[in-house]
Amino acid sequence: MIFCLFFVCVVRQKMQSFVLPNAIINGEIKYDKTEPTRSPEDLFKLPTLASFVGERGKGKTHAATNLMKYHMDNGYFTRIYCISPTYESNEVLHVLPIREEDIYTTYYKAGDAINHIVAKVKQDVSDFKNQFVYKKKYEQFEEAKRKGMAYSDMLKKDRDYMEEMQTKIAKMYMDLQLRMEYMEDKITPADREMAMKAEFPNILENPDMSIMNNPLMDVQNWPVFMFPYKLVKPAPVLFIDDMSHSDIYSTSRVNPLVNLCLRHRHLGGAGFGVTIYFAVQTFKTGVPKALRNNCQQFFIFQGSDISVLESMYEEFGGLCSKDQFYQMYETAIGDDPASHHFLTVDKNANDYTRVFRRDYNEVLILPRRPSIRSLLMQEQKGGEVEVEKEREEKLINML
Repeated sequence: MIFCLFFVCVVRQKMQSFVLPNAIINGEIKYDKTEPTRSPEDLFKLPTLASFVGERGKGKTHAATNLMKYHMDNGYFTRIYCISPTYESNEVLHVLPIREEDIYTTYYKAGDAINHIVAKVKQDVSDFKNQFVYKKKYEQFEEAKRKGMAYSDMLKKDRDYMEEMQTKIAKMYMDLQLRMEYMEDKITPADREMAMKAEFPNILENPDMSIMNNPLMDVQNWPVFMFPYKLVKPAPVLFIDDMSHSDIYSTSRVNPLVNLCLRHRHLGGAGFGVTIYFAVQTFKTGVPKALRNNCQQFFIFQGSDISVLESMYEEFGGLCSKDQFYQMYETAIGDDPASHHFLTVDKNANDYTRVFRRDYNEVLILPRRPSIRSLLMQEQKGGEVEVEKEREEKLINML
């Protein structure tokens, strides 16, 4: 009997490459980076776009209120806008320090509300940025006065700017005073910080004494300008509740909400933006695809049927298998229907271990997924084993 011994040798060819001498290297670019919006360490990066999804009465608005209240109390949000036709009857929302002019309850004019909110956000950013310009101009005028220059010697455009700013700053302070006097329960930490930093000049004792109509003059015949004001960096949030299937979720290209969501991180310029939270009962049929694709967090509540879960899984299916998703949903929701637990999916998490949570604080950890490279190597190795087995079978048949 002759024994034949075959050695199977698999040769992998090494990938070849060469460098183009006249091409560019994708290297580091040095530029002035704007300070990003502050975010809580153990929550979610801001500004963000998030959806609270579940049937009526399952705790969506309650959970969203908790999240917004935490951010407001700790200075991560500075102003809340709310679009909800049920605001008045939804008492849990009343604990939030929302200004009366920032509450929109008309179901059929939500597009106008979005435009108003965008204008307010831009104005807050403009006021914040302008405080540094005003401070510089104020110091220039004070320096000129110390040198004995006449007010008329200053450039007319600079005089016009300073005079115009007096009315704006006076209105800003008076609005703050009114909120502190008549809406004490709606005062935000940002308001209190501004009030503590404010140096109220005498001009505020008489609101009619603006620099334009009855200016206060000092002994050098210079107008008495208001001290530079100090604002905290704007970090607004927009909460949209009970607006499913309204025009606000229209798929039209001219829908202002779609436009806002696509540029929410850049509204007001680099380093600003607005966070947007949706509370909806149906997700795929109630929210346009452009909005769904840009959502960074999903908060999924009890009562979502299998079709809803499947449609939501399609939005982040690359993060886990469908079976794992269902398992995490059941783990997060639990057995007590009165608990109002929910599954959190964070597509913008810092690392894979923090993608899934029960509520906001309990992380659900899946086994670490293998990399694409290791999966390909396993598949290739498996194919080689199959080929080797076939050759062994042929060898045995030959003997």
